[in-house]
Amino acid sequence: MKKKNGYFYEATPNLNKFATKGSGFENVEITHTPILYVKIEKTDVSRNTVEVTVGGYINNALAMYTANSASAVPPAPAFKNPVTSHNAFTLSWDKVNGASYYEILFDDILYSTIKSNEFRFTGLKPQTTYTFKLRSVNGREPLPGLNSHSPPISTLS
Repeated sequence: MKKKNGYFYEATPNLNKFATKGSGFENVEITHTPILYVKIEKTDVSRNTVEVTVGGYINNALAMYTANSASAVPPAPAFKNPVTSHNAFTLSWDKVNGASYYEILFDDILYSTIKSNEFRFTGLKPQTTYTFKLRSVNGREPLPGLNSHSPPISTLS
């Protein structure tokens, strides 16, 4: 890009750029999801607003997750007893066969793509009761609704 402002869209970037010439690895393609490169001219961002508008973009990042079975719907995970302290606790649950990952809704924030069957929350208020919602996800799309509610959990004093 020789212009001051411009963009370049690379549909299937090959990340294997540094293989040794003549090696067997030289011809291996390591592709990535599409990348949009944007170049803007030099500016003082503390004084000038920089805005880039991208149209016609479709996020296909969820395509990385493939369903274990086209019709498999994993059951709701069941919470185990949490490990609590005065300002933190660790939630754990039984692993669900067929689940690609888990999601937890807490305080109106969705924690997603949790690969293990436990998650630690810190920075909580002592002697406070919290409620969580947990769901298992199979494939590209989360199942509708959060399908398992934790019983109320309280931090210690």
